Amino acid sequence: MPSMGSYSLECLILEYYETKGSCSKWIDMEVKALLGHLAGAIYRPIYDPKNIQGDLNILPYAEKLKISRRARTDYETAVAARNKEEAGDQKAAINKWKEIFGSEFPSYTG
Repeated sequence: MPSMGSYSLECLILEYYETKGSCSKWIDMEVKALLGHLAGAIYRPIYDPKNIQGDLNILPYAEKLKISRRARTDYETAVAARNKEEAGDQKAAINKWKEIFGSEFPSYTG
């Protein structure tokens, strides 16, 4: 799985919130929304807000495609996690988040 530089990701997230204008207090909703945004935004230029480097998005198209597909898959998993939580199944919701964040994500202890 290719990855993008942390500064590029930070700038992409900054751009998202500058456009959105606010942030929810619910981190799960924000993560879900950011994953959905990333799936499409990875194809666009990501400009350096310091105006030093210009477009930070120098990834080859094949890598952008892989990142987009993974973000879309993780977005869909986040939607499923939220649906499980809304249905009252906290354990299943936590297990869905573990699919996104990996085995070190806290386990359900209810």
